[in-house]
Amino acid sequence: KEVCQRYESTRLEKIKPDLTICNAMMTAYARSKRENAAEKAKEIMDGMHQLDIFPDVISYNSLLNAMSKSNATLEAETLLREMLNDQQNPSNSLPKPNVITFSTVIN
Repeated sequence: KEVCQRYESTRLEKIKPDLTICNAMMTAYARSKRENAAEKAKEIMDGMHQLDIFPDVISYNSLLNAMSKSNATLEAETLLREMLNDQQNPSNSLPKPNVITFSTVIN
């Protein structure tokens, strides 16, 4: 709850959140067990792109975790496939999945 409030206050005060704050927010939503956790985490991820904050593998793992816990498993699997397919692209923009990425989607 405190992390969510801090994130909202940065937006209201026109302070640009950083990668750490965004990752913490997505993790907080994943742990919240809210029905809309995946949607909220996705909003944060979209906001990161708009603010020129480049999501890392932790960002994607946090989003996948929120998706998995919100019963958005199909979306989580689709995102993992996108991450894997992007690795074949020489100018890949998505981070390389790691062990945590795979175990998050499997669980």
